[in-house]
Amino acid sequence: MRLANERILADTRANQFVTVFYAVLDLAAGKMTYCSAGHNPAFVIRAADPEKPDSYIRTGAPMGIFGDLDWEEGTAQINPDDILLLYTDGVNEAQNTAEEFYEYERLLAVTKSNLSHSATELHAAIIDSLQTFVGAAPQFDDITLMVLKREGSNGR
Repeated sequence: MRLANERILADTRANQFVTVFYAVLDLAAGKMTYCSAGHNPAFVIRAADPEKPDSYIRTGAPMGIFGDLDWEEGTAQINPDDILLLYTDGVNEAQNTAEEFYEYERLLAVTKSNLSHSATELHAAIIDSLQTFVGAAPQFDDITLMVLKREGSNGR
């Protein structure tokens, strides 16, 4: 993270920054180690209790603002059938023609209503929900979404 920050500072103009969620996942144990440089919270929707998703918030400042920064390291356990959502702010800040935001609540509601689906199917359901919500409104930001579902008892 420190080296990436130094490179961004060296290669960009003033007043530019980058948010980053960097994670390493031990697939066998389900342990995720992460740093979040000002990025949107990652969500883990627990198969055992989907009504209370875990939120993994920033562990340091966005990159490209200050030099000589450190980011704290966080850990999370991803259990079988748990879902990890990573996304850019273009998802939660997408607006419809009434200038309403898609917001986290809608993202989580779509996820909870599709818990039994595979990660690929869940990704498609979220994108479909987002596109339906936005309708004919112009897109102002990038939309990036990553859905991970740890394989569990149903093999999905």
